[in-house]
Amino acid sequence: MRNKHIPLVMTMIALIVFLAMAGRAFALAQRKADGNQAREPRLPQAQKARPVTLLQAWEMLNAHAQKWQSGAKAVWLVSVDHPDDPPSVGQDGRRRAWQAVTLSDKMPNTELWVTLVDGLIAEESKVEGSAFDGNTPSAVSEAASLQGHLPMDSPQALKHALAAKPELGPDNGRGRGFHFTLESSPPSGAPVITVRGVYNDMPAIVSLDAATSTLVAARSLGFGSGGILYSYDLGKTWHASNLTGRMVNAIIADPLAENQAYAVTTEDERIVVYQTQDGGRNWAFGGSLPEAAGDWPFDLEAAIEPSGSVRLLVGTASGLWSSTNGRDWSVLAGLPDGPKQWLAAIHAPTSRRVLVSITAGANRGLYASTNLVDWTELTKDVLRLSKSFDRRTVLATNEQSASSALLLSVDDEIKTEEIGPVLRAAGDFTDPNSTVLQSPLSGTAPWRGQMPVWTLDVPVASLAAAPDFPASHLVVAGGFRSGIYRSNDAGQTWEQVLVDPSSVVQGSGEVFDVAFLSSDTLIAVNGGELIWRDF
Repeated sequence: MRNKHIPLVMTMIALIVFLAMAGRAFALAQRKADGNQAREPRLPQAQKARPVTLLQAWEMLNAHAQKWQSGAKAVWLVSVDHPDDPPSVGQDGRRRAWQAVTLSDKMPNTELWVTLVDGLIAEESKVEGSAFDGNTPSAVSEAASLQGHLPMDSPQALKHALAAKPELGPDNGRGRGFHFTLESSPPSGAPVITVRGVYNDMPAIVSLDAATSTLVAARSLGFGSGGILYSYDLGKTWHASNLTGRMVNAIIADPLAENQAYAVTTEDERIVVYQTQDGGRNWAFGGSLPEAAGDWPFDLEAAIEPSGSVRLLVGTASGLWSSTNGRDWSVLAGLPDGPKQWLAAIHAPTSRRVLVSITAGANRGLYASTNLVDWTELTKDVLRLSKSFDRRTVLATNEQSASSALLLSVDDEIKTEEIGPVLRAAGDFTDPNSTVLQSPLSGTAPWRGQMPVWTLDVPVASLAAAPDFPASHLVVAGGFRSGIYRSNDAGQTWEQVLVDPSSVVQGSGEVFDVAFLSSDTLIAVNGGELIWRDF
């Protein structure tokens, strides 16, 4: 696809939500995904708000198309967000801003994109190279079914859509309110009106036959793949666990028991915790967090209590949530507001220290506590947290710059010399010769107290060192769509042990978390993929 300056107002995700319903329309979205920047339409000066229905916009845009080419026809119409739209916009079937694609068989492979705002043409753009596979005469012919009188307009479409799917709600995130689309549905060419909103806080669409108002499709976007892999032979071979077909946000090994671990997911608008006791092969439901925790866990940690038990911690946008049994959860006081995105627990023989990275807002920075009540701000920098093989130290690094890296223990914070941008680290951080670093851009490399030389030059998303690392020097790396790798010499050389994680557990191919449960047992997460499903 060519990179064209198409004046789209809505976000890429909102556009893809609609366009995924038809292959031809998806080509339009793909052009945008290939580089077109969304931007708001230019408003005519001294223009009052004048929301119009879908058919009113359709008539205005088709009339304007005749000024471009006689006989030109709009083949696709969609409402788009206006910067002044309130969250309740669209609930009467009217929108201020609309956009259409117009074609003419007199100008093959040329599209005219037109934006209508408050009943006036606000912007137009000619695009060479049609997303309709160059078959402009056929597209114009099929568009004839959209011309003339349609028995249903957007207010009626919304009414029918909510009657069929009352769970459909207005968007108040990336988009605003309800949106509407008119297109011809291949192969019949019948006109279809689609209402876009949200279902379970995820993008959703309800499509109706414009002539009969019957339901054509109702689909929502959600995670339908992803899950946990496990290995019993030091990461050489990998197998699918029973925790698959969902987005696993984070995993953590039990610090007191070999081959036991926890995982956290999002299911039915709740945060759910699972537990394994057999090295990651089988996972059982452990409990769910309260509704107040939200529906998206950023990170999961297991800290050893002074009593000798394990305390689970889940970081969310609403706070840091805590449980000693996985069933009963409460939010910890003392931390300032902001997303608790990265967590780490440091352990010493008689004490522990919990670290929390708040990554946005006025309180962004790194915080530490030994009692989970009193918190100290260590730095205002946003730092990622990597645990050493023995959980005795944490390397806090900036993924974008070489400044402010910290080596943290229970009692101390030591600024390290510049090591470059680091996403994750693994190994023995007290010995730079036994530390493996990962750059967001360049793969992985051993740290020699100077700028590293990359030994694994592929996109990598995670690193983990074996609990017997000083003896085994074993490190495992999970790739970002580049497989799983292992090294027996602390990152000097690497062997690819799994080319495609999705051949074991279907998912995105991003192995964003790896953990050792014992010296020979590992688990890894293959990220989930968004798919459309009926609702």
